[in-house]
Amino acid sequence: MQLLSTSHTRWEELTKSELEDAQFHVQENPHIKEKKSIERCLLTDNVDGLRQNAINNPSGLLVSSLRATAWPLLLNVQHELSQDASSLKPHLEEGQVRLDVDRSYLPSDKHHLLQNVIVKLLRNHPYLHYYQGFHDVVSVLLVTLDYDETLTYDIAETLCLHHLRDFMLADMTGTTDLLPLVVDLVKVADKRFGDLLELIPPFYSLASIITMFSHDLDVQDVVVLWDFAFAMGNVTQALIYLYAVLILINKQQIIDQVVEMSGCQIDTSVTSAPTLSRQFVLENTDAFHFTLSNLTKCFGTNGSSNQDLLTRWKNETQYLISVVKLSDLPTSKDIFSGSAIKQPSSSNIDYTVRLHTKYLVARKRNLSVVKNCKKLLHRNSNNLKLLLKVSVTVGILSLVLGRCLEHNQYVGLPFHHRTWRDMCNTIWRF
Repeated sequence: MQLLSTSHTRWEELTKSELEDAQFHVQENPHIKEKKSIERCLLTDNVDGLRQNAINNPSGLLVSSLRATAWPLLLNVQHELSQDASSLKPHLEEGQVRLDVDRSYLPSDKHHLLQNVIVKLLRNHPYLHYYQGFHDVVSVLLVTLDYDETLTYDIAETLCLHHLRDFMLADMTGTTDLLPLVVDLVKVADKRFGDLLELIPPFYSLASIITMFSHDLDVQDVVVLWDFAFAMGNVTQALIYLYAVLILINKQQIIDQVVEMSGCQIDTSVTSAPTLSRQFVLENTDAFHFTLSNLTKCFGTNGSSNQDLLTRWKNETQYLISVVKLSDLPTSKDIFSGSAIKQPSSSNIDYTVRLHTKYLVARKRNLSVVKNCKKLLHRNSNNLKLLLKVSVTVGILSLVLGRCLEHNQYVGLPFHHRTWRDMCNTIWRF
C-alpha cells in the first residue's frame, strides 16, 4: 500500500514552463457561467457574491486574472502607502530570507521580486519575524498575480498583519498554541479517533498551516484553497479547519499507513480507530507523526481527480465550520487574546506584540507558581504524612472511646494495653 507518492510534483522541481502551465491551466476550459458571475460581482464590488463563488465553485475563482482583482476585495486590502525599503533599517532576519529565496522554485530572474517583497515587509514592520516557509506563500502570490510586485506586497502585508501574524511573533508559542485546535476539531467529528490523536504532539500540522498548504500542493490546487480561505474571512481559522478535515478524510489511509510501518500483523481491511489501542498509538508515535505530516503529499494519488478531492475537502470544511466554533473548543482558552483567530481585524502589530508579551509573562508566572507549589508539597510531604497519621489515630481512638462509653464500660476494661499498642503501631506503619 502506497500512501505517500514519490512522483508528486514539488514546487522546487517546477520549471518556468511548468509554472506557466500551472498558473493558467484552468483558463483553458473555464466555466462560462461561473466566470460571468464572478465578473459581475467584480464590476459591482459584490463581495458577498464573490465569497459564494469562491466557496461553491469547484475551481474557486477560476483564473489568475480574476483572482488578481478578487483577492484584494475578499481580504479588504487597503493599499496603504509604505516606505521604500532602501530608506529603512535592515531587519535582523534578512540573511535567512536570502537563503530561502536562493532555494526558491521561481525562475532565477524573478528571485529579486521575492526578495524585495519580503524585505520590504520586514523593514516596514520590524516587529514581524520571518519564518521559513513564508517565502512559499509570497511565491504563490507572485505567480498568481503575474509577478506584480506592488499588488503582491499589498496582499502579503494584509495577510501578515491580519491573518498570519501569530506565525510571525518573536517565538513559536503563538503558533504552537493554535495546533491543538486541529485535534479538538477532529474529536468533534470523530471522538474516538480524536482521543487517539491527542496522544501525539500536534506538530505534524505545523508546516502545512504556516505555509497555507503552499509547500507541497501544486499551485493550481493551492489557489483554489486560498479562494476558499480568503472567502471565509478569517484565514487562520480556515487553515485550521482545512487541516482537521484533511485528517478526517484520510483517516483510514492514515491507519493503514501506520499499521504497515509498525510491522504489526493487523488486518487493515477491518481496522478502524475504535479497534486501535492507546498502547499501539504510543508505541507508534513516530509513524503517526510522519504520516500526518505528509498528508498533503498524497493529495490526488488515490485515483480521484484533484477537483473532486478539493470539492469534497471544501464542502466538509464548510460543514464543520457551520457546526462548531473555534472559540467553543477546550484549547481555545490557552490562546492569547491578540491572536489572529480572535482579533483578525486588528492590524496593529505593536499592540499584538505587547499582548503576546504580557501573555507569555503571565504564563511563565503561572508555571513558576505551580512549580513552587510542587516543591513545597514535596518538602512538606513528611509533615503531611505525620498529620494524616495523627488524624487517623485520633479519629479511631475517638470512635473506640465513644463505643465504650455508650455501653457504660470503663475505658480501660475492653482492651488490654497490648491491644492499644498494636492498633496504634498498625496505624503508624500505614
